[in-house]
Amino acid sequence: MSFLAPSPAQSEEAEINAFSVVRGKGTALRIGEKLGTFVGTLEGPLYIDGSEGPVRAGTIACSSALEIRTEDRAHQGSGHCLVTAEDGGEIYGQYTCSGYFLVGCSGRFIITGGSGRLAGMSGEGPMTVRTSIGKLGAGTAATQGVEAEGIVFWRDLKYKLP
Repeated sequence: MSFLAPSPAQSEEAEINAFSVVRGKGTALRIGEKLGTFVGTLEGPLYIDGSEGPVRAGTIACSSALEIRTEDRAHQGSGHCLVTAEDGGEIYGQYTCSGYFLVGCSGRFIITGGSGRLAGMSGEGPMTVRTSIGKLGAGTAATQGVEAEGIVFWRDLKYKLP
């Protein structure tokens, strides 16, 4: 069972793999000769990858602040996420990441709490954000609206319900 489904095994640590195919909207800003930034949101359905394959478990919305070196498309970023289960329970988290366009921005995701039946939830694990945002090039206008798509995934995310 996943943390988004009712579970009688409270107070036990568990581990999951999850992913979301996301769409993003935001603003890109050139902040140097070969440096840009993106600030926006990523949203999509959340799936838990279990023994029977992926199962939809809710939705996710994440803020994203990403700095991109246009010369080699290296980037680093951070943000906060809200996961909403089908029954309305919520999980709050934050992440930091670094990486390269097409490879992904990988780092740590930390569960900072929850509400409803997920109140007091904790945990952490690796997270990768792989989007089309890194396509921004040196010729990017001073500011521009950006729409992006991609995938966010967690492997071996450890969590504990109180």
